[in-house]
Amino acid sequence: MTGLAITIILLTILAFLAITFIIAMAVQRQTFRTIQIEKYSSLKHYSDYKDRYARRTVRFPSGKNQLTGAVYTPKGGLDRARGLIVFAHGIWSGPEEYLMLILWLVDRGYAVFTYNATSYNGSEGSWARGLYQSPLDLNAALTFISKERKLSKLSRYLIGHSWGGFAVTAVLNFCPEVRGVISLSGFDQPIKMTMAVAHKMFGGIAGIFHLPLVIINRCIFGKNVKLSAVSGINRTQAPVLLVHGKEDDFIGFDTTSIISQKDRISNPNLKTITLDEPGYCGHNSYFLSKESEAYAEEINNKFEEEEKKITKKSLKEAARASGMKSGRITKKKVQEAKQAFRKSYYQSIDREKTNLPNDELYEKLYDFLKNCENKETESCQE
Repeated sequence: MTGLAITIILLTILAFLAITFIIAMAVQRQTFRTIQIEKYSSLKHYSDYKDRYARRTVRFPSGKNQLTGAVYTPKGGLDRARGLIVFAHGIWSGPEEYLMLILWLVDRGYAVFTYNATSYNGSEGSWARGLYQSPLDLNAALTFISKERKLSKLSRYLIGHSWGGFAVTAVLNFCPEVRGVISLSGFDQPIKMTMAVAHKMFGGIAGIFHLPLVIINRCIFGKNVKLSAVSGINRTQAPVLLVHGKEDDFIGFDTTSIISQKDRISNPNLKTITLDEPGYCGHNSYFLSKESEAYAEEINNKFEEEEKKITKKSLKEAARASGMKSGRITKKKVQEAKQAFRKSYYQSIDREKTNLPNDELYEKLYDFLKNCENKETESCQE
């Protein structure tokens, strides 16, 4: 083989590797872009509850960014709270989309501390960087809490969903003082989770992105790429409850979930709940009552069908039918029309009916928390 042929082969390999790195980085940037949750949806926001529940806004640093958070206090104030629950939200979401659970816990005497992840819903940051960011943000929240006079006196519990379900377990690697942890639909290892999603997107060719993803995350997160949910759970003696649905099509029950790795968990205080009722055991289909889930699915599907009908053509036809000049219909005008429709649509539905909590599951979470209150455990072991 000639020197020229070898050079061509090497350049081809380098070009191929460069392309995979560029694609992997582009996907990561897009996946962890800045997020703002929808103002109008079937879910209620704090503005719907502010006359009944007290909330204090807080800001605290996570790395170079300031994150926005909130403290929900039960009746009687922090002095009479039975403990402080720190809640970590899922990806592409925010804590206000979990108010059906958060306020349910406030009603039972707990103070709840919530926060928006890096670059989410007003928190600083040009992007969220990656899956390893969630335990780092949570650790920053716990550091802030430990320095606040009133909050630091309360017993701490962690609850998180999905990305947050990874956060509340992986953060245990940093040995925070906690009395109990509940992980809802959490995953164990970020790279494994990312590759599972990549396989869904790209099929068998996804394997070529493994090395670029490992290197990219190593460059961004350094030694924190060693964090996993299982290693965190094994570092604590605090009780840990894993809840996961059999029909979870995002974090597979038998593949990427924490619960699939329970045989590797040595924590003697591990508890698990497997959700297996058909249609009610997906990634996030268990937060509401069955009535709410069914109604929300119905009205959300109807919204999507109606929203699709809003196009440049439909806006022109509507203008002609009303005798008005449509002018130039731009992409921006279409988006404005869709947003106006979203607002009017969701303001017309029965939002009491779409926000009823899953009392049956929540009572089990509550029983777990009550047991944690009476259990003396070492938070961390070397």
